[in-house]
Amino acid sequence: MGGLSMDTTEEDILVFLKVFGSVQTISIVRGPPELPGSPRPSNGFGFALFHTAASVDNILREKAEGGFRLKGKSIEIRRATPREDLAKDDKLTLKTRRMFVGQISGLSRLALGNFFPSLDTLKNSQSQRR
Repeated sequence: MGGLSMDTTEEDILVFLKVFGSVQTISIVRGPPELPGSPRPSNGFGFALFHTAASVDNILREKAEGGFRLKGKSIEIRRATPREDLAKDDKLTLKTRRMFVGQISGLSRLALGNFFPSLDTLKNSQSQRR
């Protein structure tokens, strides 16, 4: 799930998800602490593992009817595909249309498209300024 607010906790996610089925584990992906000994900040996304695939089907069916909000933010929920499965199945890999390119600066959209000539046409690019 993505788009989590920075103050969302694992408990918040558990309360939100348990109406769809039994949740086995929840993890929020966190970055390094800003100062030694300080808490690790959320990266705004995480993963939930349900006990059954039917629970995942329940939440995706509900998503199709209107989306979700948690702690005042619209969140994105989709079925996760393990990396090892992506490596085994080219059909799964072909479904991925987005990619993240980090640690670059000063590249125009044209230069970015030219950098990846073997890929399909660049349809959209976004820059996040810090």
